[in-house]
Amino acid sequence: MEDRDEQQHLHALVELLEHGRQFEDLTTADPSAGPWKPAAGSDLEDEDVAVAPYHLSHAAWLALTVAGDHLRALRTSVLTEESTDRVTATLHTHAQVSLARGVIENAARAVWLLASDDRLIRIQRRLAHRVLHQAARSPGRGDAADEGGPRRGEVV
Repeated sequence: MEDRDEQQHLHALVELLEHGRQFEDLTTADPSAGPWKPAAGSDLEDEDVAVAPYHLSHAAWLALTVAGDHLRALRTSVLTEESTDRVTATLHTHAQVSLARGVIENAARAVWLLASDDRLIRIQRRLAHRVLHQAARSPGRGDAADEGGPRRGEVV
């Protein structure tokens, strides 16, 4: 009985992780194709202008790409394709939980940034995220980053 349950759980895990490839394909698309650019005239484009240079679309896209990267790392750490019809699963006691957490936290951050129907709430969330992120990155450095402005070459 336990063997059959274990096999069912492993099959469900494989199916779930393989389904995640669609998300990975979206987040690893060629950036020149512009999948991260908001549609012309959209609310998101207007909000990017309102909070420039701290574009809401960039923050959401970054969160999604980080989630996708964690998902890919999780899948490749769990699944090994031995042949076209055989996949083995390796479960680590701690590391994969950290990867799963990275997927959930970053995907949730993108949802949190974009989910409200209220434009001002989305803008407030973006700016609050920027302030918290900056405070965590550069406490007391006394450079332009502490003033809230981007540094040369910084992606915001």
